[in-house]
Amino acid sequence: EDGFKTRTSDAPVVVYGDAAGRSRDTRSRQTDYTILTQAGFKRQKIPSHNPPVRDRHNAVNGLLKNANDDVRLKIHPRCKTLIKGLETVRLKAGADYLEEETREQHVTTALGYLVCQEFPLTHGGSAPYAVFG
Repeated sequence: EDGFKTRTSDAPVVVYGDAAGRSRDTRSRQTDYTILTQAGFKRQKIPSHNPPVRDRHNAVNGLLKNANDDVRLKIHPRCKTLIKGLETVRLKAGADYLEEETREQHVTTALGYLVCQEFPLTHGGSAPYAVFG
């Protein structure tokens, strides 16, 4: 925690996350986001509900490279876990909406939450960018 805060002390940090973090569990009287707020991470963009997995995948894919070959999101080469996750993340066999749980999947899911907050897909109209499967 202290190392991260030291490395980012001059940068405005925004926490993006999963709607489930708003809930308390049996081990704590506080939510994950309350704990982060108390640690000094006050800027948080947390959805009231999580986006569908396919929408999250399409939103990220559309920024990485859309149907017009536009690239609006570049991944730094040092982000090796994220790169591996983007190359290997997949749905569980026989499932339409569950991803296989891996370390890399958690990182790609986190990116998806950020993308869905900042660049949401629109349904029933034209999307802000073209997406592909």
